[in-house]
Amino acid sequence: MKKTLILILLVSAFKVFAQHPDLRQVWYAQSVTINSVTTEIPNDPIELPYVYLHFFNSTSGLLGSGNTKSYYATNCDIGFVGHANYMGTDIFEFIDFTISQDITNCSTEFINFMNIYVNFFSDTITEQFTYNITTEADNSKTMLVTNNNGDNVIYTNTFFNSAPQDMTNNNWYLHNLIIEGVDNNIPSNNTELSEITLNFNDSGNSLSTNSCSFLIAPHFFDFTLSQFYLYEPGASLSACGIPSNNVFDNLYTNEFYLGNLPGPFSYEHIINGSTETLTVTNAVGNQAVYRNFSLLLVLSTQEFTNSIFSIYPNPVSEFLNIEVPNNEKILQVSVYNLLGKKILTTTENSINLSKYENGIYLVKVLTKNGGSTTKKIIKIGY
Repeated sequence: MKKTLILILLVSAFKVFAQHPDLRQVWYAQSVTINSVTTEIPNDPIELPYVYLHFFNSTSGLLGSGNTKSYYATNCDIGFVGHANYMGTDIFEFIDFTISQDITNCSTEFINFMNIYVNFFSDTITEQFTYNITTEADNSKTMLVTNNNGDNVIYTNTFFNSAPQDMTNNNWYLHNLIIEGVDNNIPSNNTELSEITLNFNDSGNSLSTNSCSFLIAPHFFDFTLSQFYLYEPGASLSACGIPSNNVFDNLYTNEFYLGNLPGPFSYEHIINGSTETLTVTNAVGNQAVYRNFSLLLVLSTQEFTNSIFSIYPNPVSEFLNIEVPNNEKILQVSVYNLLGKKILTTTENSINLSKYENGIYLVKVLTKNGGSTTKKIIKIGY
């Protein structure tokens, strides 16, 4: 009797564990075919951008399906959760199946598609489903799930896409936040909120930005309209220690981004020499203005009110000369490009810039008495 029980448990464990190696990931529904009638997912990035099916755990057989609207809207969610047994690498059947539904604020189009989709599984819950995974030419994967009636759902493992290359190539720094037409600059003279960065992660297809708080969210770009949408945000809402920083952090993280999910967020990228500006506009018209260099390179906490340093010629083609008063001695001269990269460090008061590309640079001079100044120069050909 004990041997028989052990054998049954081993067989059951094997059935749950025997999955196709590519099955355990998130899949995005493309269409449902019932009785030879195909219904495609509505092409609506706000109302129903995607429907997911997630095979969570090969040991317990846990899987779940739902829609992204539940992440940013209340009282609109249709989906299911269950456990499955796996027979071989292309068949599964449900052990249990539970539907969740709240359609208070759902549109008719949303409800119609989700009902067709959920019914595909629930109407044949006691039967087996076959699945076939293929690799496409672009290395994405497609999965066809078929029930005993011959009906099917087609999935893909890709939905989120990459930002434009010229946006992923830069680290972006917030220079201005415009809320209801009012400029809001980062509070000055503090190290807690000295700079706010924005990055587009090409490999993860996600946006991340940090102030005192931190926000990361997968994105979908509509390149035709120069817009992007943010879904399934992850946020760490940390309080700043300085009250004025808290006010700014709330305007930026909550009011500009989280309060306007999923979007659209329109974007405009302008290149002027080595200076690049990215303006992001949210759905209510507020704007965040970023540039490809940090404000820390422009503003120094020890700047002289009326600088007594002389840096010439400007524009410069070859040698840049630095003059300081007789009571000052140069400790260090640093030259930065507008990406924030230090390209040169010296203690000399004459710098040969002839080998560097034309463009805008920042020159920071430190003296042995603790003085400093940062000046913008223009490098030209000769």
